Amino acid sequence: LYEYGRKKGHVLFESYFDKKVHSIPVSWGGIVNEPVLKTIEDAFLNRTRLVIEYVSSEDNDGQGFKKERVIEVHKIKKDEIEAYCHLRGGLRNFRINRILKAVATGEVYTLPQDAQTSLFS
Repeated sequence: LYEYGRKKGHVLFESYFDKKVHSIPVSWGGIVNEPVLKTIEDAFLNRTRLVIEYVSSEDNDGQGFKKERVIEVHKIKKDEIEAYCHLRGGLRNFRINRILKAVATGEVYTLPQDAQTSLFS
């Protein structure tokens, strides 16, 4: 279990309630990066796209639990973020504790409310 979690960044379990296989992110023996939340906050303030490694609870599309996604953060909430996901082509909520890694791309984006505000400036 430990070796799997260390290698994959998450562990799997079968739920007693819904009989589905779920994933839980873990950080066992990995390289310590800048805290994910700080990277997310900086990217939001600078309107910079992020590449994240995200561990989904379920593998609904058969492509695995851990996916790399390019996102544009729209809101930061208590324990999750709302962001435009380029993989899914729309707004999604991402739980912060399921983001294993976040790296800024340097590409700048505009939020819808930024564009709207500039019309009245």
